[in-house]
Amino acid sequence: GGVATAGSRWMQQLSDAAPDDSVRSVINELAVEPIQVEEPALDRYAREQLGRARERVLTVRIDELRSKMQRLESEDPTAHAEAFAELVALETDRRKIREESFGGD
Repeated sequence: GGVATAGSRWMQQLSDAAPDDSVRSVINELAVEPIQVEEPALDRYAREQLGRARERVLTVRIDELRSKMQRLESEDPTAHAEAFAELVALETDRRKIREESFGGD
């Protein structure tokens, strides 16, 4: 069952659909890593893995935004303020994902 019987074509489709390298990395990890959890814990395991992928995507975006903000600080205060508002929203989303994914059942 699982990835072993699904074939490389399915894995390629998942990889192609991933929004960035961070998500592709998680897909690859999950494809080669045997799931070592008992049946009752599978829901939590899946929630944690999806949360980790979502968190990675947000972390990349947050890092990009911080870099952009450094350039904008002296050049365009209005754009800097808009970027800061987006940063606050992304940080809030990332915190929420952490709580939902790793904060318990």
